[in-house]
Amino acid sequence: MGRKMMKDGYVGRNIAQVRETLDWSQEKLAVKLQVEGLDASRSTVSNMENGYRNIFAHELPMICRALGCRYEDLLGPVRRSEESGE
Repeated sequence: MGRKMMKDGYVGRNIAQVRETLDWSQEKLAVKLQVEGLDASRSTVSNMENGYRNIFAHELPMICRALGCRYEDLLGPVRRSEESGE
């Protein structure tokens, strides 16, 4: 209980972008996620990327390791208004 999840779809779109940059299929990413300990199928990856499946905070490190990317690559850059506290 109490696990936070990412719901806005932004993370999913970034997962797809990084995966496509690597020229990986959704199936290949699913296999990499399984190696990291996340029970994932091609359908799971598709649902994450398209916003039909929530991404839990504890899954983010596994996704980053599978893709070989940083959190920032999936979460996106900090917007100016957030930096200045506006």
